[in-house]
Amino acid sequence: MAMACTISASAQSTETQMATLQHGSETQVFYGADAFKQAYNAAADTLDVITLSGGEFNSPDDICKSVAIYGNGAFESETPEKQITKIANLRIMPANTTDEYGNVIPYGRRVNGVHIEGICFTNDLVIGGSSSQPPIHNLEVVKCDIQRWLYWFNKNYDCVIRQCRIKGNKNNGSLLAKNLLISNCYITSFTGFNNSSTVLIDHCVLRPATLPGNTIDYPYRFTNNISYVAFSAAAICNNNVYVGSGPLMQDENGNWSGVTNEELWTADGETGDYSDEKDFALRHPEKYIGTDGTEIGLHGGVYAWNKVPVLPRITEFEINTDEVSNGLLKVSVKAEAQTKE
Repeated sequence: MAMACTISASAQSTETQMATLQHGSETQVFYGADAFKQAYNAAADTLDVITLSGGEFNSPDDICKSVAIYGNGAFESETPEKQITKIANLRIMPANTTDEYGNVIPYGRRVNGVHIEGICFTNDLVIGGSSSQPPIHNLEVVKCDIQRWLYWFNKNYDCVIRQCRIKGNKNNGSLLAKNLLISNCYITSFTGFNNSSTVLIDHCVLRPATLPGNTIDYPYRFTNNISYVAFSAAAICNNNVYVGSGPLMQDENGNWSGVTNEELWTADGETGDYSDEKDFALRHPEKYIGTDGTEIGLHGGVYAWNKVPVLPRITEFEINTDEVSNGLLKVSVKAEAQTKE
């Protein structure tokens, strides 16, 4: 395909890192390690789309605009290593703005509508700066590899984390999370939110040392998960599988206990530990059925375990500098299709 675009960085097209910014019918292209920063700085707060190539990028200081950010892929098993999009740290938080008179409005630009997909975070993905700031609204993190912490500092409303590998999920204190959905994720470490939170953990594999309990006014629900740690007696749990010793049995809420690794997993010798190459397929998907009628674990639910980003992967990119029309260059892009949701 071909497109007309403006070139907004002086680096050559032979550099590995590339970021494209789509604003309506206009496209800008940026190159180099700072390409992501430059694309974000140029983006409007109107759900502009930033698409990143493979390679390691420096991140903007903070993400507060309503934007969609698509990487080239986060997992080596699905994306060739040199094509993975890597960012060390990324922070999503409100920013200061100014009024018409130049007066600073602290955190006047609130976060409402950010989509992040297909990125490997080699360190932390941080949500917010402090609990005193305005809440984060409508954040989506999809098909990302968070290799250290998914770290919550702000209150949050209507956020979704799905099809991700999360090495650690924790918050700075006891934060409010309203209508937070974490689904089809592999989670190695976990901490809870405060007593007024409404959080659903659905179709995940949980390998933490402990799990947060809850009380009657703390509706922290676990549904259709595979867990290597017993849930609190007060937790709201339905159709989960607990891997451990003891007799194989199912309680009145559909939760299985006493399920062994040999009984659960298709792969011989599977222990449930994370590896990028594993698919975590069940030996008896017809037996362990969730509340939604699909199999429990990563491959059930609306968004089954799938680590490939939705957008096509750019494989070739050429700029024809001999043809310029109204300040625009002719650009030829070749892309290969990736799997859908």
